[in-house]
Amino acid sequence: MKITRIIKTGEYRAVCAVCVNGAKVLLWAACLGIFVMSARALASDRSSWYGGLGVGTGSADINQSALVGDVCESCSLDDDFSVAQIFVGRYFSSKWSLELGYTDFNSAFSLSGDVAGQSINVVQDSYGVYLAGKGFWPISDQFTLHAKLGTVFWNSDIRYRQQNTRLQNADSSTDVLYGIGAEVSLWRHASVGLAWTQYESLGDSAVALVSAEKAETVAVDAAIWTLYINIDFMSIF
Repeated sequence: MKITRIIKTGEYRAVCAVCVNGAKVLLWAACLGIFVMSARALASDRSSWYGGLGVGTGSADINQSALVGDVCESCSLDDDFSVAQIFVGRYFSSKWSLELGYTDFNSAFSLSGDVAGQSINVVQDSYGVYLAGKGFWPISDQFTLHAKLGTVFWNSDIRYRQQNTRLQNADSSTDVLYGIGAEVSLWRHASVGLAWTQYESLGDSAVALVSAEKAETVAVDAAIWTLYINIDFMSIF
């Protein structure tokens, strides 16, 4: 009789252990299911990290007369330049994100010609690191508009040459940038976009051409168009 009770008690304990283990498995499965559904919800809400590359063209707004005055009638100012860009950001919702990027403006402007019978050449190379917020307005499942507002830390290196004279002037500061653009989804993980961005300043100084003994202040700002590809990291990994 005692043996029977012991066996029944052991069976009872075994059944209880199975029940407890089964409950744990169900609990873990439920948690995993909630996590997966949450991750899918976040992914569908674009709450993920992203990055991309862009190339384009830009134009600098600079007053040629501020550089050379009236003494260089034959001077030619080239204020068009190519742009390369890399960026990374995070979607905090389907409506906005925070983006960190690097833009290489290459030669933001160059000027060449003759002053007092001497050939001159001035080139400004610029780059900027920006942090900007982006707001999104979905038009459809595939097409989205966006606006950008932020700040940029820019650095400009201005090189001046006149006959055997060589001068170089470096300038850096922070300023405002803003822009608009549009994106078209290629597939779930990527989109392509076209954006226009205005940089309020890429330099506050340029080497004076009339006198190669000092640097004079000349404001330079630029507007760029970029064609870029955007990759959603979370969707891939």
